[in-house]
Amino acid sequence: MLPFKKNIACIEGRWVQDFTKPNSVAAGLELLQNNKIIRKQCCKNSHFKATTLDLLLEFTQKRYASYSLLYLSFHGEPGAIGLGKERVTLDELEERLAGKLTGKILHFGSCQTVNINKRRLTKFLVTTKAAAVSGFTTDVAFLESTLFDLLYFETCQYRDRVEDIQSDMSTNYGAMSRRLGFRMVIHP
Repeated sequence: MLPFKKNIACIEGRWVQDFTKPNSVAAGLELLQNNKIIRKQCCKNSHFKATTLDLLLEFTQKRYASYSLLYLSFHGEPGAIGLGKERVTLDELEERLAGKLTGKILHFGSCQTVNINKRRLTKFLVTTKAAAVSGFTTDVAFLESTLFDLLYFETCQYRDRVEDIQSDMSTNYGAMSRRLGFRMVIHP
């Protein structure tokens, strides 16, 4: 049994312009959700493709209150994600999500988005009221980072406290965490 089930809302961008190469993290999320064969209960997930910031804001609506993990899977750069043709900065996200992520974990499945000053990430947490923000500080390969994300989300299912999630990731996946530049900042 998973005592701390955390549902995942994934908002994903387009990885390539070529529609014959439909890269997506959706199959990995289905693996987690369909793991009910082994476990009596598992997380559920919702997956959306996004090209505008408006879809991200839908996550803050009451109907998504049972989703405690927000997975933003996009191209990234330090302090920003690529949403369609536009670049959305952490400042813009913070402004739009102010006070709307109470107790939730926000994970950036993107290159370098959290490769910024820890004080800046802490300010983001305080303003949005999120429990934690995580992601990568380096450029990451799609498949390897997606597999790491799944290990992270599975770890989240077994822990109630974000401090325990952070500790487990370091203990169980330390080498991979370091190689990918995984970073998790917890609300002070």
